[in-house]
Amino acid sequence: MAMRLHRKSMIEQAKAELLSILLAQPQGMFASELSRTKEFHGARKLSNRQIIKLLRSMPHRVQENAGGQGNRTYLLWKVKPTKEAR
Repeated sequence: MAMRLHRKSMIEQAKAELLSILLAQPQGMFASELSRTKEFHGARKLSNRQIIKLLRSMPHRVQENAGGQGNRTYLLWKVKPTKEAR
């Protein structure tokens, strides 16, 4: 069963944890890989839909790359480079 994100503090904590995971992986990660990380496994599991919804709510921090074809589509998530890193 997926974790319920009904409090604003829980939503912000989940966003911060997702962002820290993506910062540690500069090549990017798939949504399914993010749902299997130690932060979101077991009782605190986030579904792929929840992860995608949280990441799409941060368009200024992360970038979404879609690929695949038909039933085999995927979303690769990366942290956008900052102006200082360019």
